[in-house]
Amino acid sequence: MARCPKQRKKAVIAAVSAYLELLFNFINLLLRYYEALESEHEQAVEHVSSWETPIARQLARNSFMRCIVSHGDISCTMLVRMNCRTFQKLWMLLRDEGGLRCSWNIEIDEMVAIFLYTIAHNEKNRQLQATFRRSGETICRVIKLVLRSVLKLHSILLRKPKPLEGLSQDQVISAALILVKEDRIAQLYYQLPTDEEKLAFLFRLIN
Repeated sequence: MARCPKQRKKAVIAAVSAYLELLFNFINLLLRYYEALESEHEQAVEHVSSWETPIARQLARNSFMRCIVSHGDISCTMLVRMNCRTFQKLWMLLRDEGGLRCSWNIEIDEMVAIFLYTIAHNEKNRQLQATFRRSGETICRVIKLVLRSVLKLHSILLRKPKPLEGLSQDQVISAALILVKEDRIAQLYYQLPTDEEKLAFLFRLIN
């Protein structure tokens, strides 16, 4: 016996409702699963220092610092955006002129490395805890100390421009116009698409 249109409509609505309810439960289950994974990851990062022994944490710090100061300029540049010699000169300058002092559990070079790694990679405190095996409070304190020392070096790092001596105002203006013209010529040269057009452009300048 065939169903009437009303019964068929009710059956379709019931089937769609059951399907939507099943889909909703599946999505809800996935969301809970990903929330549990995220919570587990955050707890692992937050308590990364709690399950390690002090010796293991110190070995990890020493290994990371060797990557900066002992594994060559490539590794140092990738981590703190400067070569080994520049990094050494910077932390020595911060020590001698900026008044940066080490504490009983952290050296000056590691303090400067934390600061440079933070601004170079835009890392958050939680990631820095896992990288340097330090607590969040230590990371914040170190960054503040290094930043305060950097600000004390403004008279050394930021030099005031000195006026050109022995030149008149007309000579200074003429030199500035020449630089502007050369910069404009360079822009026109690099805008040319092919080598033949660039070569022809150079010939026109010479002639």
